[in-house]
Amino acid sequence: MDDSDLVGEPVEYVTERVADRGDHDLDDVRAAIDPFVEDGRVTREGIDATVSDTAKIISTAESRVEYAEGAAETMRETLADAPTVPTVETRRVSFEERLDAVCDRRDAVQATLASVVEQSDSPPLFELGVDLRSASTHAQGIVQTADDLQNDIEQFESWLTDPDRRTRELGEDVGLVVDSVEELEAATEETPEPATLADVHLQTDVFELLVADVRAELDDLAAFEPTGDLDSLREEVDALDDRLAALRARLDDASPYRERFDDVLGSLAESLADREPPVEWGAIQETLSDHREQVRATRTDI
Repeated sequence: MDDSDLVGEPVEYVTERVADRGDHDLDDVRAAIDPFVEDGRVTREGIDATVSDTAKIISTAESRVEYAEGAAETMRETLADAPTVPTVETRRVSFEERLDAVCDRRDAVQATLASVVEQSDSPPLFELGVDLRSASTHAQGIVQTADDLQNDIEQFESWLTDPDRRTRELGEDVGLVVDSVEELEAATEETPEPATLADVHLQTDVFELLVADVRAELDDLAAFEPTGDLDSLREEVDALDDRLAALRARLDDASPYRERFDDVLGSLAESLADREPPVEWGAIQETLSDHREQVRATRTDI
């Protein structure tokens, strides 16, 4: 729909006419054409300025995606000298998928801008305003996504080339597990209520998988040259296995709680059954939180 005849007219008049022509809500039309308004009128200058501003935002998004693509290319070069192990390959695939996704988003917003420019000489004002606002919002999101991706890839490349960093970061993960297991051990002292034991049971299931994941990463790091100092970490992981086994035995001795929470315990166990290292921990944490909340709702000691 060509609304060229409305350019230059007062905004209220334009709003009513556009709403009537397209059967749109007045408030929606007013919001869509607001960027085109100067001194109370919809103007050609306002339209051109909005198109120009949007194009600048999209140009920024394009540049940030290019930076992410450059980081990915450098990563690929670094990977040529890295061992092909699951810990590395899983991260590489994840980065490539994220890069493909942000490139697709860039292509889509570029296409939107091209369509907008094509229509701007004979503008359908409502659609033009909506498309420009959408393109701007999406471009801003692309900037943030591409920046995050570039940073994550650069951090990964640093991890690939620095054995001390690989060992240090894995050690930090082990330390977090140790702290969490200590909390679980404390929670099972004396005579906790059934819901508390069920909560510990859920977390123990996940920490057993987490320790298996850490052990698998340790094996992967041993394939690097140089490897870094992994011996002390292996000892810590062995100790964690022993502590989790003792915690599991303690839970087995308090087994009556299981009957009450059989459904939720079984549900989590089923969701973890096919998980093998390297594990996607974002999804695991979300699943654990959902199950813990079901148990938490029955507790009386919180």
